[in-house]
Amino acid sequence: MKSFVHLHNHSEYSLLDGAIPVRRLVELALERNMPAVAITDHGAMFGAIEFYEYAIEKGVKPIIGQECYIAPESMTTKHQTQTGPSGGYHLTILAKDYEGYQNLMKISTAGYLEGFYYKPRIDKEFLRRHAKGLIALSGCLKGEIPSLLLANAYEKAKRVLWEYVDIFGKENFFIEVQNHGTEEEKQILHQLIRLSHETGIKAVATNDCHYPEKKDAEAHDILLCIQTGKTVEDRERLRFPTSEFYFKSAEEMYSLFPQNPELLENSLAVAEECNLVIDFSSFHLPHFPLPQGYSDIRDYIRQKVYEGLQRRYKTITAEQKKRVEDELEIIERMGFYGYFAIVADFINYAKRENIPVGPGRGSATGSLVSYSLGITEIDPLKYNLLFERFLTSGRVTLPDIDIDFADYGREKIINYVKDKYGQNSVSQIITFGRMAARAVVKDVGRAFGMPFSYTDRITKLIPAELNITIERALQESGELEKLAKEDYMVEKILKFGMLLEGLPRHASVHAAGVVITPGELVNFTPLYKTNQDEITTQYDKDSVEKIGLLKMDFLGLRTLTIVQDTIERVKDENKDKLQLANLDITDKKTFELMSRGDTVGVFQFESEGMKKYLRKLKPDKLDDLIAMNALYRPGPIKMIDEYIYRKHSNEKLKYPFPEIENILKETYGIIVYQEQVMLIAQAIAGFTLQEADELRRAMGKKKPEIMAKMREKFIEGARKKHKDEKKAEELFDLMEEFSKYGFNKSHSAAYALLAYQTAYLKAHYPLEFLAANLTAEAGSPSKIAELLDECKRKGIKVLPPDINYSSERFDVEGDCIRFGLGAIKNLGSSAISAILEARKRVGKFENFYQFCGAVDTRRVNKKAIESLIKAGALDSLGGRSELIAALEDVLEATSRKKQIEGPSLFGKDESISLYKPLPKVEPLPKLTLLAMEKDVLGVYLSGHPLAKYEDELKAFTNCTLDGLSKIKSGSNVKVGGILNDVKKKTTNKNEEMAWGTLTDMTSVNVEVVFFPSTYKKVKNFIENDALIWVSGKLSADETNKPKIIVEEAYPLEFVRNKMIKKLHIRINVDEISDNEIKEIKECLLRHKGNIPLFLHIVTEQKTLQASSYEYASDGSPELVESLRSILGETEVWIS
Repeated sequence: MKSFVHLHNHSEYSLLDGAIPVRRLVELALERNMPAVAITDHGAMFGAIEFYEYAIEKGVKPIIGQECYIAPESMTTKHQTQTGPSGGYHLTILAKDYEGYQNLMKISTAGYLEGFYYKPRIDKEFLRRHAKGLIALSGCLKGEIPSLLLANAYEKAKRVLWEYVDIFGKENFFIEVQNHGTEEEKQILHQLIRLSHETGIKAVATNDCHYPEKKDAEAHDILLCIQTGKTVEDRERLRFPTSEFYFKSAEEMYSLFPQNPELLENSLAVAEECNLVIDFSSFHLPHFPLPQGYSDIRDYIRQKVYEGLQRRYKTITAEQKKRVEDELEIIERMGFYGYFAIVADFINYAKRENIPVGPGRGSATGSLVSYSLGITEIDPLKYNLLFERFLTSGRVTLPDIDIDFADYGREKIINYVKDKYGQNSVSQIITFGRMAARAVVKDVGRAFGMPFSYTDRITKLIPAELNITIERALQESGELEKLAKEDYMVEKILKFGMLLEGLPRHASVHAAGVVITPGELVNFTPLYKTNQDEITTQYDKDSVEKIGLLKMDFLGLRTLTIVQDTIERVKDENKDKLQLANLDITDKKTFELMSRGDTVGVFQFESEGMKKYLRKLKPDKLDDLIAMNALYRPGPIKMIDEYIYRKHSNEKLKYPFPEIENILKETYGIIVYQEQVMLIAQAIAGFTLQEADELRRAMGKKKPEIMAKMREKFIEGARKKHKDEKKAEELFDLMEEFSKYGFNKSHSAAYALLAYQTAYLKAHYPLEFLAANLTAEAGSPSKIAELLDECKRKGIKVLPPDINYSSERFDVEGDCIRFGLGAIKNLGSSAISAILEARKRVGKFENFYQFCGAVDTRRVNKKAIESLIKAGALDSLGGRSELIAALEDVLEATSRKKQIEGPSLFGKDESISLYKPLPKVEPLPKLTLLAMEKDVLGVYLSGHPLAKYEDELKAFTNCTLDGLSKIKSGSNVKVGGILNDVKKKTTNKNEEMAWGTLTDMTSVNVEVVFFPSTYKKVKNFIENDALIWVSGKLSADETNKPKIIVEEAYPLEFVRNKMIKKLHIRINVDEISDNEIKEIKECLLRHKGNIPLFLHIVTEQKTLQASSYEYASDGSPELVESLRSILGETEVWIS
């Protein structure tokens, strides 16, 4: 049987060019009975570790390489040259051993960090210094030798060949021969073989594999279109010349070179030479520099742990000492003292620099050593958190200590770590954005030249679920399946989407991951530079962890910034000296707030669903919040009602074994946490906590053969402890069922504590807390709108931005909050600083001329001043229409004055009379002013366009948009609001339809859809900023996000006349005067019409109702306003 090894393969990590998933590459070699296979992506090693590990697992020899780019001149020459392609010649290089692998990493790193010009290039000089341990093949048609042969420069090609032989050595350089059926390859094939014969340098056959099988050629062509932004119809675009760039069988490869079987046999010889071994069993921890006075890391950590233990508990008990010694023993056995020292060091640095650090994250919260060192802030003993959930001696990877920092301080911590361990030893980690179902449909649709509206219709039918695939979407969405059957192009887009789905689309920086190495990073991982000039590892977080590097997540958490900001505001106002560590965690006021569901701004407890459960639960202890944090997620959410019932029920809970009661009583007999599974296994089956953690992991992986062994071990252990076997089996089944949704209590406890802290601050200091939230969310108009609604609900007035009072942030001003300048569009920090500096210098701005003259207009430019006017921040200096009209002249006048006299003249003593008055201009209409505010603030501040229709919205709707989440899908709803984001399209049946976003005074957005039958009746007023009333069916997707399928719609201005049936007035007979009755009658007679009057006559005993046609009216807003001026705001309404 013929044998062959593919040495030139582009996996999915040749981004948007290679279409072979890494695992598929190994499986293809396995299916074709090939003993080895290489990975040679374009200049990169992104997939090397994943490839190596999977190949070893499958019994295929992995060969790690890359197709590198050789600059025609120096790699630092970054301009077009006449000596060769600026992007470099292609060269295939493979690692023979670990030294070669390290050189591969250095070559790839240098390509991105030093030589990048179109491609990650190196030069021959660099290659010569890093050629040891490498085998090189001369490359595809874009290699230097083939390029010269194509240019009829045979002798020069021979000289270049000897140059490469000199770099790599005769036994390590091969002439690469390919045959994909192209004319160019046929043209040089015999010349390449002649070169081999004349020089004695062996030739080897390869196939430039870019996709798995021949049938995938079209999908690959679409991938190239996605890469280049072209459509398949474009004539002038990158395309492969044939459909032969696939992973061929050995027989197919031999058939391509029937006269030269040695070319194929040489692939086996190359593979024989490549014997790279990567050790996954060792950890590579950086050296922690011990402080003066310490010579041993063990002594240092132990001393710091016991100092911390003393500080935390004052008196150290035998239980605490045993627990800490048990933990230290495992840490010492695993060699992790340095790891804990490193983490504690940068956390202590953050605290010294006043950068807030979270109370804990993940399973590290279960460690008493972490608590003692100040890494975490929640007592693991108090909350029964397990160290073994975090670390056991059986662990084969480094433990995870992930840390939350205030978002503004994360970069400073990373820089501290870089300074301490060396710039070349610390890096952020790469991540890959992959083509998920919806995105790949849009990409493929674009490649086929389809308009956005066409593909948007398809993507809207793909459920908005995490990790949804096109295949699953077709199973779950009948509408999508129907559309695919009816429309050939939809079927085609979905077909190719499925083939490309999941491939990486681009590389970027992981949001949190940071790696620290002992010595230079490039000795352990190749490096990459993003298009934003950010340097990352080429290995993702899983690969970094696999090779034993210290990886941590430094997460920027805005909540910590808000908490610190609130505390500082409270201190500044001398209200209290707050310290988070000393907060009363049994505070009644805080739990009352949580029980009301008053949780806007409360960390992780803000959603409508969570509020609903909190109102039912009535939490009264932190344990309730810990449980809710663990249960409120897909899967366990179904257990919340049972948890609430058991909390408030007097029923005695039954347990299969008495030992379980202590473990489950905190959660009322329900298994909520992974730690509870571990403790049950210990109590009932005699497992050690390490064995219990192995059981937890096995349950999570759901591998039947492992679970069968674990079940047997559990039952056997229970039998040894004389437990009822049937009950033990039932208990194991229950634990296994739980494993589908079990959550880490350590993480839940830490985040519940942070949630409690935010709730405490809101309950006791609502002004400061909401001002801090508004400041933190300044860049998010939707969040600002939600918080402004919350202020309104709590009776807190938000004052408009004012040039004379506002600072950059939202400030507490008496019992109000002042809108911050930082939330105004087009006003950056530099402009705000310039305004505040001028205000400090000249005092209160008295007129527009003085303001423009006092500020540095290089920093506060015309656009910034326009934004201030639109926001209402300059209202104290003139009307907005006047200010806009005067702006050009004032800027010109003040600029001239500055040139002549200098800016110092625009000071406190400057008289208003020195300046000519602002031009007299008609005031802007209210709606225009509001539109201006929305434009630069993202919200309506001084009013709302819907305010004039408040009566209509109360009378003719059956809910507000914030209440839709409580209404059953399929129900008929009537709502009103402002229409925006309107999109229109023509269906396959050539009918028009539209959809958009409706927003009401609750600031909630909901999608509204106008299908053709409705749209043709309402199309005249369906446009952006339209104020409309709609009636239709509520439809909720899998994420419970509501949308309305509109059946009827009207402009709000016509709704009153169309729908009003009655005018209501309420009269209290004991309070109303004869004169007022006379005024009411006169009002009604002035507004005669067909709307009957409905009277609610309030006496001391009861309320009588009567209707009157004699006083039927037009029910107009003017009439209602007049009646309210007599009777009061709430005593007149329409229906």
